[in-house]
Amino acid sequence: MSEQIRIFLITAVLGLIGGGAYDALSLVRFPLKKVRPVCIALDILFCLAFAACFLALSVLCRFPDFRFYMAAGCLIGFFLYRKSFHKFVAFLGKKVYNEIGQIIKDRKKCRTKNGLCRKRKQNGSPSPQS
Repeated sequence: MSEQIRIFLITAVLGLIGGGAYDALSLVRFPLKKVRPVCIALDILFCLAFAACFLALSVLCRFPDFRFYMAAGCLIGFFLYRKSFHKFVAFLGKKVYNEIGQIIKDRKKCRTKNGLCRKRKQNGSPSPQS
C-alpha cells in the first residue's frame, strides 16, 4: 500500500512539472494562436514528450506495470498546477508584461537628441535640463 502512495505522489509531482512545461509551451503558442495546425502539432508534441518523461520516470523508479492511479496522479498534479501555480505565474507574467510595455511606451515618448527626457512642469512647458 505504501508503495502505491509513493508512486501516486511521484506521478502527481510529474503532473505539476508537466503543467509548468505546458505553461512554458503556451508562451511559444501565443504568437501562433491563429495558425491552428501549428497549435495542434505543438499540443501533440507536448503529449508525446510528456509520455516519454512518464516512461523514463517509470523505468528509473522501477514502477510496476501501468496502473490507473499512475494516470490519475499525473492528471491530478496537472490540474493542481492549473488551479494554483498557474494563477501565480500568470499574475507575475502580467506584471512583467505591463512593466516592459510601460518602459517601451516611455521610450517612444522620449525621443530627444541626446536620449534624455526633459521633465515637464505643471503648465506643460519643458523644464531646462541641468
